[in-house]
Amino acid sequence: MRKETQNKAMIRQTALCDWLDLSRSGLDKLRKKDPSFPRPLKDGDARQAAAFYVVAEVQSWLQSKIEARDAANAPVIPIDDEQQSKHQRRIAT
Repeated sequence: MRKETQNKAMIRQTALCDWLDLSRSGLDKLRKKDPSFPRPLKDGDARQAAAFYVVAEVQSWLQSKIEARDAANAPVIPIDDEQQSKHQRRIAT
């Protein structure tokens, strides 16, 4: 039950800005620039209603950004034809 509660935890927009070390306008720019950023839940229909974010969604978004960065920075080691054929033989046996 505790895990279920953690998955549904919400954070106010101002606290999210503090957590990500962004200004409110910086968060707005990030949301416009990156469509994969989690959408807020509004507490009411008013334009100035409080905006909340699901913590698990933000953490998942951050994790995907970290993984994308790590994949982009992974070293590429060139393999010549002889090394490649040796590697393929090892996998086959």
